[in-house]
Amino acid sequence: MKLFDTRPIYLGLTTSLFLGIVTSQPAQAATLTFESVPTLSEGTPISNQFLNSHGMTFSLVDDNVLTRVGSPVLAEVGGPRAAFTRQEDNAPPDTPKGTISGKSGNGRYFITNKKKRGKPPNSLLIEYDRPVSIAKGEILDIDQPGRREEWRVVARDSKGNELHSLSFSNKSPNTGDGKATPWKFENLRRDISSVLLEFTGTAKNNIGVGFDNFFAQFAQPAPPPPPPPPPPPPPPTKLPPVYSFRFTDIKAVENDPEGDKFQLAFEVLNWSNQPAAGVRIALNEGTNSLPIIGKRPSFAGAGVDSNGRPNGPDADPLPGNQPLANTGAVVQSTDTAIQWDARQFNFNTFTNGPIPNRDLLGVGPRNTPGACALVPGCRVVGGSPNSFFGTPQVADWETVDNGNNVLDGFVVTVDDLDEGEVISFNWNLLNVNGDPIGMPGTGNKYGFGKVNLVRMGIREKGDPDADFRIFEQDTGLDNSNRSFAQGSHRVTENSPVNYDTTIASGFSATKALATQAVNSTGGDEPKFAAEVTAGITGAFLNPADNIYNSPVNGQLVASNPGSGSGGSGSGGSGSGGIQPEKVPEPSTMAMLGLTAIALFGYKRQRRS
Repeated sequence: MKLFDTRPIYLGLTTSLFLGIVTSQPAQAATLTFESVPTLSEGTPISNQFLNSHGMTFSLVDDNVLTRVGSPVLAEVGGPRAAFTRQEDNAPPDTPKGTISGKSGNGRYFITNKKKRGKPPNSLLIEYDRPVSIAKGEILDIDQPGRREEWRVVARDSKGNELHSLSFSNKSPNTGDGKATPWKFENLRRDISSVLLEFTGTAKNNIGVGFDNFFAQFAQPAPPPPPPPPPPPPPPTKLPPVYSFRFTDIKAVENDPEGDKFQLAFEVLNWSNQPAAGVRIALNEGTNSLPIIGKRPSFAGAGVDSNGRPNGPDADPLPGNQPLANTGAVVQSTDTAIQWDARQFNFNTFTNGPIPNRDLLGVGPRNTPGACALVPGCRVVGGSPNSFFGTPQVADWETVDNGNNVLDGFVVTVDDLDEGEVISFNWNLLNVNGDPIGMPGTGNKYGFGKVNLVRMGIREKGDPDADFRIFEQDTGLDNSNRSFAQGSHRVTENSPVNYDTTIASGFSATKALATQAVNSTGGDEPKFAAEVTAGITGAFLNPADNIYNSPVNGQLVASNPGSGSGGSGSGGSGSGGIQPEKVPEPSTMAMLGLTAIALFGYKRQRRS
């Protein structure tokens, strides 16, 4: 049956649509009454004439094996007899009960068996060209007494299996001489593909019968199973733990009478979206957050150690350090602010330029593996089999600075940093145009931040200030390898170089640190702890140092009120404190030569 054929359906002729609506949409139900059929007349075999229009075919089948033995024929109401006789009402043959003036609920035409003398009627098989959920029709003239005339109507599935059956005899409701007995199947456990009207009575002859008013409600095809849900999108990118600033060496300034002056060497790592051609630091209000002993801590000079850790012009790089030379220079140095040009000479490529960047934020919003791949020593843990759902972890902080986005050798001298005091400063990476790579609310958060550096008590053990915070956004000080390279938080040596009057080198920070300075008079080892935070800027201690009009998003912890006098260099232009002087600097080629000698010596040691 071509249920969805869009050919016209003729109401009142051969079919009517379910609910009596005729449209160009595919038919969902069909009623077959055999009325007003052109070119058809009594005795015409009915088989597949209504296949295309109604989806039904009719066959007479053998009672045992259901093989096709013929077709039913069309019968017309009234004589001569083609289907059955009437015993009541003096009605003519083939007249359904209730016929008035030749009209009844069965119209003028129906179908019937061919006559077979001495044999019972064949069974009628109705086949549907697609499954139906409702099938119904009528059997005319079930009137023989006892078991002489019985019919069994069987609904079958597509494999011929019986789904349900109905039995009728003259004792059943709505049976009798010329009466139309309805049968109906609806919403069985499976859809119906055919209906068998099987004669099961004992009579061998004189069994008249008619069939009419066939209806089929075509089963809607089962909706396709919904597609499997798409896999959940990867979670937001989990950024690996990194540091943008790390102290690589701290030495005490020899012969400082107060024992509170130190040279801090540090490295910068550029995780922003631009190369970094400069570094700037400036004291912030966190420096006054703890009680001040005598004078407020301040900057007392700056420089560049071209070959990096440890501090000194001829020292070999430590194992794992990059074959990179710092060829930058200090361009500004006051007691509250220092700025460097940052230049990286790469001995592998023999190129000299700004610090390359590895853009952590540029990997996209859902790309944890991509972010982890930018950080040496990072691996994604968990999330199997999809690493996008894992967590980035760094097993050894000493591996993070093994990329090309690092530059060591920035040196700053701090003075008046006594036990229990903090020096806190903002830091900015500058791009090739000399502008900040980031500030609060704009740019890249890995392009700026702040550092808290606290000098611990000489005899404090462990990490007593782990929970101590200067700013609300802080998490606590530490002296791990994330903040200090290879135990450099403990000061064991005096500096061989005086950087107090040089204008060379630079500073960067991502997390603040704290250290202890060597007490040149007492012999105990000073210690420091720190916290470096990216994306935070505190209020500038000297407003004149805010040369880029940076917004402030760092808020001091209210429970850390500072006290004590400002001492020299307590703000303003910075002229009240130390006055660095310009002195002749070694040429770039001379520094590169010294660095190359140190690096080559280091490589020979590594091979041995």
